[in-house]
Amino acid sequence: MRPDRLAAAGGFDEWFRGWGLEDAELGYRLVRDGVRMRYSTRAAVYHEHRSPVSASMYREWRENLGHFARKHPDPAVRLQEMFAPAIDPAAPAAEAWVDTAVRFEHAARALESDPRPAPHH
Repeated sequence: MRPDRLAAAGGFDEWFRGWGLEDAELGYRLVRDGVRMRYSTRAAVYHEHRSPVSASMYREWRENLGHFARKHPDPAVRLQEMFAPAIDPAAPAAEAWVDTAVRFEHAARALESDPRPAPHH
């Protein structure tokens, strides 16, 4: 991504604390503002996977989700709730995280005929 596009979007929201959703919220704003995302087999992604999710991490995720949803009152943002059972350490996982991600993607695309959020002006 060009640095000017990232700067125009405001970069990461510094309100987010702890674990989760700061990247999803930035991506949401970028797409809403017209940035086109595409899949590239040449892209390298390094992600530290912590296993398992601790109770404190889950609480941070819940707080971050609340902030994300207040900032963007969009049904697609509320769909993040679908991940709660898959990552809550106190709940027996009903399905694998990746299966939840697939369901999330299908549900988000079903909300609108255009799978990208409308540009915000």
